[in-house]
Amino acid sequence: CKTLNDKEFRQMFRLTPATFDEVLERIGHHLMPANPGQAMRASGHVITAEQRLAVGLRLLAGGQVADVTKNFKPIGDTQAYLSMWMVVDAINAEYSGEWACPFIDSAATPAARAKAESELKQMEEEYRALSKHQCWEGQVLAADGMDLSTANPGVAVNNSMEYYVSRKAGYCLLM
Repeated sequence: CKTLNDKEFRQMFRLTPATFDEVLERIGHHLMPANPGQAMRASGHVITAEQRLAVGLRLLAGGQVADVTKNFKPIGDTQAYLSMWMVVDAINAEYSGEWACPFIDSAATPAARAKAESELKQMEEEYRALSKHQCWEGQVLAADGMDLSTANPGVAVNNSMEYYVSRKAGYCLLM
């Protein structure tokens, strides 16, 4: 990761190096092995939190498992999928209910912030008006069909059936 320039890093992971570091600081403890000594004895190496985050984000950004296992040594297929699931679960655990709104947060001045808040309020009102019973309060958009097919997470998660989507007849990341 450290050998990529900012543009390459953003293309690979869909975020800036600074944001990667912030996320790593926030969720890194979820990505560490429970017993590093056992991991070292079993495989001869310990996969770091930074490596797990990089692999997980690369897969979520559209990377292929073959690409990941080639570029992120010594991670194989099983560890690549495990890393992705660990990253998803860690993000859900640490960021649930705290999502920022870049639309407003990036406003440089109080006037720009007020304008952004007004525009966001208008978007919410228009979106709510589209719902049958005007029940979508606080939403400004929805994404449909965001079930990303993946392999069975197996023991990488507590209950793999939570990720099974019957209409897709397979396991998916639910976005």
